Amino acid sequence: MVIPDAAAADAAAPDAVAVDAAPPDGPINAVTVVVYQGGAPAANMAVYWHAANGSYVGSVMTDSSGTAVIGSFPEGGAVTAPVTGTTVAQINHLTTVTNVSVGDTIVIGKSPGHAQLGSVDVTFPGTTAGAGTEFYVQPGCQNISTSNNAGTVSATLYDRCYPTAPSTVDIVGYTGTNSLSNNLTGYSFATGVAITGTPPDLTGSVTLPDWSTDFAQHTVVMNNTPAGVSIEGQVHTFRNGKFYWTQRHTTYSVGSVMDLSQPLKYANGFFDEVAPAIEVLQSGGRGTVAVRSSNVATNAAPVTTIFDVATDPPARITDFAVSTDPIRATWTAPSWGCRDNPGVPDVAVIRIYASTAVATWFGSAQDNYIWTVITRGDVAAPFSLPLLEPTVASTLWPTSSFQTAGGSATFVSDSNRTWDDIRLGEDQLDANPWPPAAGTRCVVQAN
Repeated sequence: MVIPDAAAADAAAPDAVAVDAAPPDGPINAVTVVVYQGGAPAANMAVYWHAANGSYVGSVMTDSSGTAVIGSFPEGGAVTAPVTGTTVAQINHLTTVTNVSVGDTIVIGKSPGHAQLGSVDVTFPGTTAGAGTEFYVQPGCQNISTSNNAGTVSATLYDRCYPTAPSTVDIVGYTGTNSLSNNLTGYSFATGVAITGTPPDLTGSVTLPDWSTDFAQHTVVMNNTPAGVSIEGQVHTFRNGKFYWTQRHTTYSVGSVMDLSQPLKYANGFFDEVAPAIEVLQSGGRGTVAVRSSNVATNAAPVTTIFDVATDPPARITDFAVSTDPIRATWTAPSWGCRDNPGVPDVAVIRIYASTAVATWFGSAQDNYIWTVITRGDVAAPFSLPLLEPTVASTLWPTSSFQTAGGSATFVSDSNRTWDDIRLGEDQLDANPWPPAAGTRCVVQAN
């Protein structure tokens, strides 16, 4: 979706329509929008919708379930909703989903979940063999660190990792020196740790067994590396579908073969899936290729994963920029590629950041604004934001008051999901470089 300049869109805009309720017999050519704030349905929230060219069409308020039904929706149009704050003055974050089809149900603001379900008290093994000077413990999807190896750390359980309250959790801990990602010296884990109570007061406790030093070893190789880039080898680790840890280290390309020869290490016998990855960094842009599989290394059977720029091209955008008058994002599209998922990306997440000066009792400060647009991966530059209803635009997005503007763009290709899956899902903002299921995910990030 290419959004036109504001002036052109305004000239082409149909008359604005304010809709307070669906027609008695049900709307025709309807789109349903469900809005969440803080994990709960957002009642009495304005939802704005736009034509395919970005012009403003109308607005409707959500009901008590956070749901708004838009009748006579323009095919290929977009919907926008504020997703943070409880009053207009606090709502400084807008989210837009574009390329919406009649009959769609679009969910905004539900993912990721960050509600706390409770915690697990984890006691480290102490100063047994293998102990380092830094310590991490993970109950899945969350890292907790402590510098006291003899003490106990409280590891929080979140709803994003556990959609339903767990009766048991699996815990892994690491110790090392200077940088845990490169200098692990020991690991320990416990499975089936009992959890009692109800959210948000789930509780559990465990003392990890002595540190082990017989790490699984996973080497990542990059062939035909372009000159003048930094390369980061990564291995994302999983157990029972939950992400735990990313091992990584970086080196600089000096030749056509990039062997990140220091093996990446992880807990032996704990994980059941991995997603080895290569990330290429150049001039503010980065491209990642990750492949999730069950080929997990052990201490007795190391694994080597080979990537090749000739066949697994990690695309990069190195000239992303945001102008302020008008606010517009520009970039040069690279030659897209994603191993076994070729072609343009499935989705693009474009974020524009802006700020205004605000007078306070203590001097000056800033109000910060964010507008996130979730759109098809074939979106072209230059990219402008859709138009809002004029009477609220000066509050929700006060363009004339902005002193600074910037942004970022993330393009994602996923061998398991199409644009339709992403648009209609509850995790459109999930642009992490590890695939959600067996397959390949490529991520291009620019800022």
